[in-house]
Amino acid sequence: MNRPIRFSLLALLTILIGLRRGLAEPADNPDDPKLAGHFSGRVLGPDKQPLIGARVYVAEFASQPTGWETTPQPGPGKIRASTDASGRFQFDAPDMTLTDLDGLPTRKRCVVMAAADGYAVDWAMTRGRTRSSTIENPTPSTGLELQLAKDDVPLTGQLLDADGRPLAGARVRLHDLMIPKEGKLDDYLKREINASPFGCSSGDEKSMWQVWLLPGVQTDARTDAEGRFQMTGLGRDRLVSLVISAPTVTNTYTSVVTRRMPDVMVRTGGEKNAILGIGQPLHGAGFTLPLQRGRTVRGIVRDRDTHQAIAGMRVFYVRGGIDQLPAMTEGSHYTVSGADGRFTITGLYPAPEKPPTQDIEREYLTAISPPGMTYRTAKVEIKSGADAVVETSHGIPFRLETVDDQGRPVEGEVTYHQIYPGRRIAESLPPGKLVFWPIGPAAAKGAGVYEGFAMPGAGVITVKAPSRSDVVPPHIDPKPFFAPDRTDWTPEERSSAYGTTEVLIGNNLAIYQSEYAAIVLVNPPENLPLLRLKAVVATSKPRMVSLVDAEGKPVVGATTEGMTAYPYDYEPPLRAAMLPLLGLHPERWRQITFFDEQRSLIGQVAARGDGTSPYTVRMLPWATVTGRVVDGEENPRKDATLVNARASSDEALDPTVGKISPVKTDEDGRFRINKLVPGLKYSAAIYVEAGKFTGTAFENLTVKPGEVRDLGTIHLSPPQLALLQR
Repeated sequence: MNRPIRFSLLALLTILIGLRRGLAEPADNPDDPKLAGHFSGRVLGPDKQPLIGARVYVAEFASQPTGWETTPQPGPGKIRASTDASGRFQFDAPDMTLTDLDGLPTRKRCVVMAAADGYAVDWAMTRGRTRSSTIENPTPSTGLELQLAKDDVPLTGQLLDADGRPLAGARVRLHDLMIPKEGKLDDYLKREINASPFGCSSGDEKSMWQVWLLPGVQTDARTDAEGRFQMTGLGRDRLVSLVISAPTVTNTYTSVVTRRMPDVMVRTGGEKNAILGIGQPLHGAGFTLPLQRGRTVRGIVRDRDTHQAIAGMRVFYVRGGIDQLPAMTEGSHYTVSGADGRFTITGLYPAPEKPPTQDIEREYLTAISPPGMTYRTAKVEIKSGADAVVETSHGIPFRLETVDDQGRPVEGEVTYHQIYPGRRIAESLPPGKLVFWPIGPAAAKGAGVYEGFAMPGAGVITVKAPSRSDVVPPHIDPKPFFAPDRTDWTPEERSSAYGTTEVLIGNNLAIYQSEYAAIVLVNPPENLPLLRLKAVVATSKPRMVSLVDAEGKPVVGATTEGMTAYPYDYEPPLRAAMLPLLGLHPERWRQITFFDEQRSLIGQVAARGDGTSPYTVRMLPWATVTGRVVDGEENPRKDATLVNARASSDEALDPTVGKISPVKTDEDGRFRINKLVPGLKYSAAIYVEAGKFTGTAFENLTVKPGEVRDLGTIHLSPPQLALLQR
């Protein structure tokens, strides 16, 4: 008699303790470094009652993989916590943090997941950052609420081939799992049926494409002899995207709901249009799906010179002749050549009835070496009625040893790129069927040792070290290496030929040196047997900077511009008045501007890694410049834009030069330029009518703290206005 009462009292006491813990739980503050790796919340069952003993996981939410990985995708990892009698959990995960720009811990973007036996998983994306300093999802990591679903409706279906027969052995892969807003599938269906076929999803649904992280979720299945399959762990009343593949049918994406219901058409633009066949099919659990007959392409990859078969080459189907790497993901068309060099790609749509007349209609096969192989990328157009023959030849193998300036091996990512002597890259490509982009990454062959291949001529091997925060980006001038005897560079060639100490001109892309730990320039001749190379990653100790106001008091919470080497990174508010500056190069200035928006204070430091003495930035009231732009007849130029008149290279070389952001004139031709640093030199050019240069607004202008300088009326002179007629 007493046992149930004692148990109830114990349970009540446990719940009260759990509630007290929950009340004592600090509110989420993404700026608090003490909470960077802290997670808390509660887990509910389908009835919204607390769920005891649910398992809680957390994992970093990474970018979508390209499929180049050779290792299986990771699961949810270790159990971080179990829910108490009130369904609550909390835990600390220091491995889910990184060091931010201000030297303090910050949270990565994570996914928190909860699972329990007999239930289907729920998850939440939490606020966080990536290594590239990009802000992410704003969901806090404390006070999370996860509601598990019933797992009593397994996803089943039957697949038929193009002749209506059961399709045995087809592979069914989970591509995406989605939960309707508040779990209300009926509301979702009503909204989607009436949605425009050209519109996008409302965004209220909770979607997860990183499905391999979800505990208990089956992500792969095969059809049996009757063409039937089953997937479990998805949960009731959820939305599922599947990828279906088999040799005799086209690779097919389809959408299903985990509810027994008839198929419906969604995104019809209204229920009346559904009978017209407008929209997209959404299947219910237990659906039957006939598939379209697929096309198969076969061929061989072989050496251009010896005609020997090449095993292990990755072969992609590409339509449109674009020399790019198709994603190795579900639904894409790729394979690997066998020991005899032969390959088979299935699941293609039927060939067009008419021969292609434009390149965008043509179909190609592109063969690419995986990391560690040295064959050049090659492509061939697909011709009907014949096996494809993709011929390629060896590149120039290289073996790169990567160490830091203490001689220790550096683990990272090594990639080869071609470098061109000008912007007109297409004209510099040699004729023939060989293409030079993409060229696969090098393969790690030991501690700090990488093997890959280069091409004859100008090229660069880049090294990324994402796990290191102490590296100093390179600052290499490519011109003396590739053209040592040339001095007669035109103004355009100074920035476009091979590149500059800031940006290299690569194979259809710009290679920002600031994004890499090391860069090795190469210019090998044809048929060189091997390139033996060494890359030294320079490191530096952080150089401290302190922010103070005019009275010498610390300034906390400043925003910045220029803290990262890449100009388009997000830079969060600083949580300290003293912080480390990382990755400074001894020969490259980095101009960093600090703003106190509430007090209209500004300060700037021109930092570089030529010493260890700390910087002190005295933040003063920012200055403002105003004026008015008119033409020769005193008419206001409301279409004028004032832009920075100094090249980025000037800013990098002269730390006394200030930079302004583009400012447009108003209806009366007036402009106002705020946030100018006292003491720096500013210059602004005027552009009108879609980017036509018409003159200079001011040159080498310096301002005092808090000054509002009115430049009066700026007249565009007749010679300047004449430029508009060109």
